[in-house]
Amino acid sequence: MLVLDDEKVEFSLERVQNCHLWEIFSILKCARKVLPAHGRVFLIPKREYSFFQKSNFYMQKILLPTHLLGEDEVFLIEDVAAKLCNDINKIGEQDWWIYAARHQSKNCLRIIAGISKGIMLSRFLSVDLEMAMEISKTIMYLQRFGLKSDIKIFSSEDITRVTVKCEKFHLERTAEDISTSSVRSIVIRRNYWGKFFSSYFFYGVSLCILLVLFFIFHCIGTEKKLIASLENDMEITTKSMKFKINSKNFLAAKQFVAMLKDSSRLLQLLKKASEICRASKIHAEQVSFEKNQLKIKALLSNSLVKKLKSLCIVEQILSNEYEELDPRNKKHEVTLCIK
Repeated sequence: MLVLDDEKVEFSLERVQNCHLWEIFSILKCARKVLPAHGRVFLIPKREYSFFQKSNFYMQKILLPTHLLGEDEVFLIEDVAAKLCNDINKIGEQDWWIYAARHQSKNCLRIIAGISKGIMLSRFLSVDLEMAMEISKTIMYLQRFGLKSDIKIFSSEDITRVTVKCEKFHLERTAEDISTSSVRSIVIRRNYWGKFFSSYFFYGVSLCILLVLFFIFHCIGTEKKLIASLENDMEITTKSMKFKINSKNFLAAKQFVAMLKDSSRLLQLLKKASEICRASKIHAEQVSFEKNQLKIKALLSNSLVKKLKSLCIVEQILSNEYEELDPRNKKHEVTLCIK
């Protein structure tokens, strides 16, 4: 971590007026394309954004010394000064401000100015100069960039001689004494990506992605095997029943098994129907479960129908008839209802 208080850092704050949100991001993208590796450009945050209405934006550009490319984090003393001023008196989106203090480490006067959270200029001055006079000069310079109203001045020095219209606030501490814990750092993109790709976090994310892909391919392979197995009849045999499952009746078989699981009454009816069909050698064409009764559709002879009636099986004879060579064996399509 490095807190930078260096006159080689260059600031510029550009105001972009009457612009849609997508237009300002396009402008920002173009600005980043021509930016050198030791620079950064970003938008000053606004309280509200409108996608449909045009608005004014401030675009901050910072050029750092080239030897800082190897640093992990860089904190600018200008950002620390802006945070200190905002803590003393809230700086709004349209508020201009000046930080003016004596920095002992550099043995100089520091004047930092901006609007909202943006930095307009950063000056290093000799300790022999008069602070009030330099503040007045700075205010005159800021008028070129749109300063028209009052300005907030934060200073640790005597500035009673500043006669322009302003709000004055006394600094008990300077930016040199403030922690950087709540200040944004300047991340240099080239080093950031290098750090990311060489970190354990990157390898952890890559491993997770590989595991997820492996799981997906495994599931796809299982589904393919299931589909391939359903192309032919799959026979499932138990003590009391036999299933033949294929791709055509898979969904119906699934629903039937779910019904078996949820209805004890159905199991009793199936057992009873199995005993009747086995005893009378009935080949069921179709079986359904409706309104707590089991329906079995089959082709039965007249004699077998009479026998089933005697067993108290409810039957429904449909109009379809199937003639065989022997008229005595005429068969009817019958629906047996077992309650």
